[in-house]
Amino acid sequence: MPETEACAVAVVDDSSLSATGKLAAALQRADLWQTLRRTQADRSPGQIRIVIKPELAGFAVGSPTVTDPTLVEHLI
Repeated sequence: MPETEACAVAVVDDSSLSATGKLAAALQRADLWQTLRRTQADRSPGQIRIVIKPELAGFAVGSPTVTDPTLVEHLI
């Protein structure tokens, strides 16, 4: 079984940021880009899988706990 790295989760609820700005800040705080660089270093692109699992149980405008469909599209 492949090794699993520790993961970090970040929620950003800063009213001065746009929804995509909050997403960018959360990904930065969770160290996603650094983790992807380390993962990619010794693998070919075909060996890397990324799963995006949005919260589909509800949606409330402005809530940091549910997923705005626009954010999923932006991330992809």
